[in-house]
Amino acid sequence: MPIKFFFIMLVLLFVACNSEEPKATPLAQTPVSVKKSEAIEKKEVTNISWEEAIRLQKEGALFLDVRNPQELTEGYVAGALTIPLPELSQRFSELPRDKKLMVYCRSGRRSENASNMLAANGFSHVYNIEGGFMAAPPSAALPRAK
Repeated sequence: MPIKFFFIMLVLLFVACNSEEPKATPLAQTPVSVKKSEAIEKKEVTNISWEEAIRLQKEGALFLDVRNPQELTEGYVAGALTIPLPELSQRFSELPRDKKLMVYCRSGRRSENASNMLAANGFSHVYNIEGGFMAAPPSAALPRAK
């Protein structure tokens, strides 16, 4: 019995040592082909001031207010599209993809999140207004409604 066991082990060792394993190709040398249609284009968000936003509005850009409905009592930009941030991902279809979108909230944090979300979902002209509605200059030619 021990001779058979020894013989079997010897055969297995011989077979294992003589078999060729596929050689691993280092990751850096692995060719990667990506078709142009499959490439994911990273969209950038541009931070702008209220003064720049007002200038862009005159050229046809749209304001997008992502504050909650109760915050609108503080005032809002007349003509702005209003979609609260928690609803934004379900309401992309309401936004024009061929226009520049200037996003604002109360202080600028939610609008930054909203802007990044829009850019990640194919909106190519997204602008985050720095400072949010609190930073809007009261003396500027900014149409406000209360």
